[in-house]
Amino acid sequence: YQRRVHGLAAQWVSTNLTGATNDAYDNAVQNGFQRLFNYIDGNNQQKQKISMTSPVTCRIDPGQGPACNTTFTISFFVPFEWQGKAPQPSDSNVFLETLPSRRVAVGSYGGFSDHWSTLKGQFTQVAEVLQNNSISFDSEHIETADYDPPFRVLFRHHEVLFPLI
Repeated sequence: YQRRVHGLAAQWVSTNLTGATNDAYDNAVQNGFQRLFNYIDGNNQQKQKISMTSPVTCRIDPGQGPACNTTFTISFFVPFEWQGKAPQPSDSNVFLETLPSRRVAVGSYGGFSDHWSTLKGQFTQVAEVLQNNSISFDSEHIETADYDPPFRVLFRHHEVLFPLI
């Protein structure tokens, strides 16, 4: 794992989806990605096409009880030339947000990362290392970051992130 400071506050375009089942993550990422792709493909108030950036992130905020929905916030980084002046989304389910600087613990891995079953093991590995090293972290609000397009087969790069306390 690696400790990292995600620098200055930055603007992201995001969408929220919810679900309570094991496949909710998979559905959220797929549907959220499509909403955000539509935004950068011109479904915004200026009808402006915007370059795709990486990573594509997913913040996972669990529900308050065993049968409660988890919120998945899928986000694209707004390119530097659009920071602070990105067009407003046309879709009411898409929004612009500024995320603050923060400290995180990051675990990197390769392969494909499109199923919760893959991610769960990655989160567990990083959490165990952090616990074994007495590092305080928020185990409830976790995040994924995917850096590669779906058509890349080899040398893929993904990350799981825990906020540090």
